Amino acid sequence: MSIIKRKLAQLIDRLGYQIIRKPSFKVVNDSQDAFSEQHRICQILGKDVKVVFDVGAHVGQSAVKYRSLFPSATVYSFEPSKSCYDEIVTLANKDSNIVPLNIALDCKLGSGNFYDTGGQTSSLLAPSEQVSYLYPKAYFEIKRMIEVPIDTIDNICKSNNVLNIDILKMDTQGTEDKVLMGAEGMIKGANIDLIYTEVSFTEIYSNQVLFQDLCVLLSQYGYSLFNLYEIVRGSNGLIVGTDALFLRKELYETVMNRGEVLG
Repeated sequence: MSIIKRKLAQLIDRLGYQIIRKPSFKVVNDSQDAFSEQHRICQILGKDVKVVFDVGAHVGQSAVKYRSLFPSATVYSFEPSKSCYDEIVTLANKDSNIVPLNIALDCKLGSGNFYDTGGQTSSLLAPSEQVSYLYPKAYFEIKRMIEVPIDTIDNICKSNNVLNIDILKMDTQGTEDKVLMGAEGMIKGANIDLIYTEVSFTEIYSNQVLFQDLCVLLSQYGYSLFNLYEIVRGSNGLIVGTDALFLRKELYETVMNRGEVLG
């Protein structure tokens, strides 16, 4: 050790500090585009996507992405908010393979109260008491509560002669488990292949399903978690949620056994 280095080390030691070598590792940016990854998975599986269910379609932004990636697909867009639904209708007027439905999906038929915030935070569930610690209050302010028709995936498939759903996308603000329960017939028949869903790690809505419980439910239904995308943090910095992709276990094994790099 040179005199300069030795004296510098002695000075740092007297000041109460210690020099340590930085660990040798690389920070890898492993974020993937969820839609592109779904497209790549379907390519690996040799799947020509024909049917996509977009549950909680908002203004149809996901429908447009799916139609771009899968030109042969018909996208059924379910959106209970009338103002958002009207925007999907505008898209459907330009693309007949987008089918707008102004209903909510759940595990039962009938109707229910819809807490309309005027944006993407609208839900069949009321916001939880702790949501104010996670987001600005205005983001979850309920502008009106309306009664909306409720249906199930199984009933919709029967009514529209849909035999298989290639991709089920869900963004229903906490009721994703109920949507799945209303699709048990299709699930048990192995007629839903990919499930892409928003998931939450903390209770944003009262009595909503959380990530760990949704994982258990989907595992019981025969699905494996494939990847997570776009982690969302609340205003206090805590992780609130993300988007998750699940595959039917036999499809998951097929993709993994191919050993191809996705993304």
